[in-house]
Amino acid sequence: MGIREIDRQIVVFQVYQEFPAYKAGLKVGDVITEVDGISTKEKNLFEVLSSLRGMPGTKLLVQVQRPGEETPITANITREEIKLHSVPYYGMINDQIGYIMLTGMTENSGDEVLRAFLDLKKQNKLNGLVLDLRDNFGGYVNQAIKIANFFIDKGNTIVNVKSRDQDSVYYATEPAIDPDIPLVILTNNSTASAAEVLSGAIQDNDRGLIIGQKTYGKGLVGNLFDMGLGAEMVITIAHYYTPSGRCIKIKNYYAGGTGVETPDSLKKYFKTKNGRLERDAEGIIPDFIIESKKPAPISLCLVDSFVLFKYATRYKLDHSSISSARQFALGESEYDKFFAFLRKKGCNYTTSTEEKIKELRKMAASEGYLRSIEPAIINLEAEYKKRKQQDISVAKKEIKELLEAEIASRYYFESGPH
Repeated sequence: MGIREIDRQIVVFQVYQEFPAYKAGLKVGDVITEVDGISTKEKNLFEVLSSLRGMPGTKLLVQVQRPGEETPITANITREEIKLHSVPYYGMINDQIGYIMLTGMTENSGDEVLRAFLDLKKQNKLNGLVLDLRDNFGGYVNQAIKIANFFIDKGNTIVNVKSRDQDSVYYATEPAIDPDIPLVILTNNSTASAAEVLSGAIQDNDRGLIIGQKTYGKGLVGNLFDMGLGAEMVITIAHYYTPSGRCIKIKNYYAGGTGVETPDSLKKYFKTKNGRLERDAEGIIPDFIIESKKPAPISLCLVDSFVLFKYATRYKLDHSSISSARQFALGESEYDKFFAFLRKKGCNYTTSTEEKIKELRKMAASEGYLRSIEPAIINLEAEYKKRKQQDISVAKKEIKELLEAEIASRYYFESGPH
């Protein structure tokens, strides 16, 4: 269960399928009012989190006020050891292409990916696979090696771990589960560490294509040392290198005592198994780069101020069901209702343009120009304010998609319906 502090209340923000809060009947949007008979009114988020946590097998009573209900609901929860799945969803994109979302490299990630892949093959005529490593921060590198071996045949190099004293090369040790299926890996700037090891192995063995954004560039092996008095220190002891010899870590080049990213002139080129050139020292560069779109300021405001969350909670009260998550879409009349809801709730945000106008005014005053140019600045501010009021319309498509996703999450888990 995930909780957030919204309008000075502790609200259930996410419920995970088959975990204690789900079994106890809690729902997204529930306001937690008591934990074991103690009011949450004067408690902050971290204090409530602390009271919810405990030894597996122990019990607690959580009282919630559910939107649309007059009487508080008491949930009997039995604590469990929580291990989130690293494959929260898999399915078919179309009749032939499968999709697996891999959110981390936990101790069971290899088994989860294998189960998902074999199930996709069993249930469908699978002629291609998309493995989504976006926002995968890594974890156990042995799981990355295991997953790579599903698609890379025995004897091929997966990763080389180089330390000051030795090199350790890790190979595919088993015959591949499917060495021929067309494969695409999705990455972004938050694909890191062990997820980069997997991406680099697929790319350098020419086993599939990487699509998305350049990865994080965190190809490090670190040891944790206890320094006493509650302090710990992580020391880098080795680096990860792809099969062709590329260093995954984005290396810093020191010029005049200042660390900057290594210039292109000092970067080396390496060849993949089939002779394609790839460059080192900058993470994993996709074969096809698709730049991520920066969200509109108003979209960020609607997410950060929980306006979308609140409207989705209200929408769920009025609609017992929706169409499938893939087909669900808001009509114009429903979007107009959201627009009216937004006008009541409001969403205050400051853009970079506003900051620059303020900076211009301040700089002009300090340099003695303000009196002469202030009328122009006032006109600029007025024009900007007029344009800002149109943000909700300009960003309508983006906002509508975010709202639809938020609403759908009330009816469907990542793996399927509630």
